[in-house]
Amino acid sequence: TNQNNVSLLETHLRNDIKIQSKYDGCPLFSLPADSKSIRSIEHTSNNLISLLEDYAKTALASRDQGGELETNKIVFRAFSLIAVLFGEEDACGEKAQEAKSTLADRRLEAFSRWLREATSHDVSRDVMAAQRKGDAYAAIFAALSGGDIPKAASIALESGYLRLSLLITSCGKESVSDLETQVHHWHETGASSHIPSGLIRVYSLLSGNLQLEENLFKNGGPSEKTAIDWRRRLGMKLWASLGSNEQQKVSIDSVVRNFKADVETDIAPQPVPRYMSVANNGSKAVDCTLFRLLSLYGSKDEESIQPEFPFTSIVSPLGHTRSLHDFSISFHIAAVLCALGCVPLPTLAEQERLIDSYCAQLVSAGLWEWAVYTSLCFFGGVPGSDTLIASRVQKAKNLIAQHYNDIDPMSSSRRSFLERLGIPIRWFEETLANRCVLKGDAIGHVNHLMHSSVEDAIDATEQLTLPYLLFNGSNDSQKLLQTLDALKGDDDSTQWNVSLCGAIHDYLSLTKDVLQLSKLSANERSHLADHMRLLELKTTEVEDNLLAIEKNSKYLKGKLSRSRCTGAKLVPRSVYVAEALSGLSFLRLQLRAIRSGFSISDCDRRLKLASQLASLSFPEEQTYAVSSYPRSFASEGSLRGHCGLA
Repeated sequence: TNQNNVSLLETHLRNDIKIQSKYDGCPLFSLPADSKSIRSIEHTSNNLISLLEDYAKTALASRDQGGELETNKIVFRAFSLIAVLFGEEDACGEKAQEAKSTLADRRLEAFSRWLREATSHDVSRDVMAAQRKGDAYAAIFAALSGGDIPKAASIALESGYLRLSLLITSCGKESVSDLETQVHHWHETGASSHIPSGLIRVYSLLSGNLQLEENLFKNGGPSEKTAIDWRRRLGMKLWASLGSNEQQKVSIDSVVRNFKADVETDIAPQPVPRYMSVANNGSKAVDCTLFRLLSLYGSKDEESIQPEFPFTSIVSPLGHTRSLHDFSISFHIAAVLCALGCVPLPTLAEQERLIDSYCAQLVSAGLWEWAVYTSLCFFGGVPGSDTLIASRVQKAKNLIAQHYNDIDPMSSSRRSFLERLGIPIRWFEETLANRCVLKGDAIGHVNHLMHSSVEDAIDATEQLTLPYLLFNGSNDSQKLLQTLDALKGDDDSTQWNVSLCGAIHDYLSLTKDVLQLSKLSANERSHLADHMRLLELKTTEVEDNLLAIEKNSKYLKGKLSRSRCTGAKLVPRSVYVAEALSGLSFLRLQLRAIRSGFSISDCDRRLKLASQLASLSFPEEQTYAVSSYPRSFASEGSLRGHCGLA
């Protein structure tokens, strides 16, 4: 489920280390790993022990509640088994060899406890089924087969078998040998035929002799072959070995090897996953992930760990689920095993296949933000390949570009989560800017580009918003000035000064200053003669800048625009440069009229035409040059309307 996916990924996130890449400062993630690619099982850092415990707790708490209970515990069983097999404190110092022997004993005891817990569900089920039938011997056997001695003794006592209860609780190595001799004598004398078969089965198990169970499995039908699964039979073999008088030391390795031999000779059940009852006839059995982990542990030698099967077989989804494409558990098992150093690092191709598959699964589940995180994760530390790192970063960026939008009600929380991880903010703004392009929202496109790339924002403003707002005049010119103010910010760089946006910003600022100046009284303006001369000089500077920009624009002809909005028609740059140049000429006329003491507005607050201003600010003999024109082109440009920017 989604909740299980998130819980396990949160565990990975809690325990990972973050490394900053040189690509947009995007972070990369990996679980902490030893410096050696392959290391001794006996040397596991405390951090990794905490990691294993954290994963086991998370898996236990987040298991599905539906379906068969033990099947849903497979993730918990896997990580708790990894903790048993590979997660122990360092063994070093003068007593290293003694500590190593003690560690092996502790590990064997932990494995025995793990088997009892892993089989407890089936044991309880079989005990209850036997008790419903009134078969006390079958109930006792079921408890013994799961290593639950107290339960077996309790059932015997409650059923009135006091001596059997006492025998169960006091069955040590010496009594096991005596009991085995007694059972053998019963078979030789034929006395066993007068003893209930259920009791014989209990005595055989107590004596550590599994021959009866092996014969029942080999010669039995489907019901006998599926009555006890491989974990319980493995436990029975372990506990029988521990109770044996043989001098050979019992180890997890030896028990697993012997069990494999039993499977090959068809006297023990195949170690198939829980979701399979038995292997399909005529087809090769699929080993359970738990048994693969046991085989991995048993395949080590004294120097290093060399698995007898490829990495992909250890983490194959079919080892724990019937879904071939469910990589939710495989990803975490691979990450943990690589961090522990108990497997050779997978090839880059294997890593990419596994991570890409899991990312696709997360996206299909609606968890694309976690797919971004997963795409930036590496197994066994971050590699030194710049090409691979760049590829991963681009994958993460593409995921955001494909799935992030401002319509989804969860978009804000998803973005906050990714920004906390360290994902660059500009990626989100670029995505929203591109979505605005598809919607034909030029203003939104520019606004989002302001937060990602100033260069692109300037380019988009020049081509998409500047000409339309400039030609509309009045309130739209006010909006344009506000947009350019926001775009400029504190930037006083050469890039801004030589851009058309910078020149138009200066032009609109001049327009605003002139209009504010026109509202002052004659007495107030009399003290601002120097200021008015500076404004007039400024118009010339802006005009020169516009002409230089227009001259340079010829080198851009034929180049595709980086800012194309759906449905937007691009206005040639020369057109709105000409509008701005006309506007600057008009501003000079206004300034000269104001300096001469005249108003630039008519009685109805409408701005005077250029021809009217010319007659106020030029000598009479020079007015013919402009008075013949009925209206100046610039008079309806940025100053269109009754009050212009006012």
